[in-house]
Amino acid sequence: MSDRSKASGKKFKDNTSQRTTQTNDEPKQEERSFMYMRYLHHPGLAQIQYKNFFHKCRLQNISFDIERKQGSTFLLQDCLQSGVIAMMTIAEDRKDSLNMMVDSFKFLESQAGNAGQLAL
Repeated sequence: MSDRSKASGKKFKDNTSQRTTQTNDEPKQEERSFMYMRYLHHPGLAQIQYKNFFHKCRLQNISFDIERKQGSTFLLQDCLQSGVIAMMTIAEDRKDSLNMMVDSFKFLESQAGNAGQLAL
């Protein structure tokens, strides 16, 4: 497996949080876990239009919640017709981040088809 196809799951601290506790005025730091798939090629993505793809993402709750600072997002590496995207999920713990990534993969399969069957 090449370095490009590996997903990373790491924890990081959110230093931008403006929430404060009632006992002091220091910003509260919240831990998050994320998973990042930097290169995902699926030939079926070439058949999907931008507008339809992102509209269906919203309908299936594949989204990023800015207020809660967690969710899933697709990152375009090129045009969608190239069949290459990146994905990132952020959650409060590793299990939730992984579950979001699995849900995103299932969504891709439902929209673009099974890549194994497309190759035949």
